[in-house]
Amino acid sequence: MFVRLKSGLSTRDSIIRPLILRRWYLGVVALLLMLPFFYGAATSTGVYYSKMNVVFLPPPSKVGGNALKSEAVTTVMFAAIIERHFNGQGVVQQLRTVDAPLYGTGLRSGYSVYLPNSGGQWRMNFNDPVIVVEVVSPERATAESEMSRIVNQLEGLASAQQESLGIAADARITTETSPIQPTTQYVGNRKTRALGSLALLGAGLASASMVLGDKFINKLRNIRK
Repeated sequence: MFVRLKSGLSTRDSIIRPLILRRWYLGVVALLLMLPFFYGAATSTGVYYSKMNVVFLPPPSKVGGNALKSEAVTTVMFAAIIERHFNGQGVVQQLRTVDAPLYGTGLRSGYSVYLPNSGGQWRMNFNDPVIVVEVVSPERATAESEMSRIVNQLEGLASAQQESLGIAADARITTETSPIQPTTQYVGNRKTRALGSLALLGAGLASASMVLGDKFINKLRNIRK
């Protein structure tokens, strides 16, 4: 068995080595094409991520003074209206995630405003009167200012909608933020893993380019003959 394995390896080497010697330049070209990706992975930086919940609460006078003891159906519907109204004003369609945070999508600058979905694969279920706001940006100041702008706009829409309907102040749905102050964290990237993956990809592309290029060149020679 050992003799066969050794013979097989030597046979494989006798095929691979001449191929590399003949078409090494094709592998070099493939690696050169990968250089911008290596540079981008090596010089890339992380992003700042901020998340906040805008909670909708029913009028305390309607629930015995404790808004947390109420049915959420009405407030969920109202929160959905505000969310639709806000996203309908946006020029660019915003990304939404299921469980992963917004930075997990690869987005480096942007936001997401949505109602959390507690349903499964086949059916959506919105039973929490909450609008989730997520913001990512390469700069901390931008992430914080964008979060403040979005939250203020949502609260303003909630108030303006009820005011336009003539709802009395003591009968209006109110909003609270959770947490009270947004927290912004820096999320770094994993350069080592990215460079390792690119190295494997580059080796594969170099090998494939030499093999396929050799076949193509030999075929052209046969046609000319």
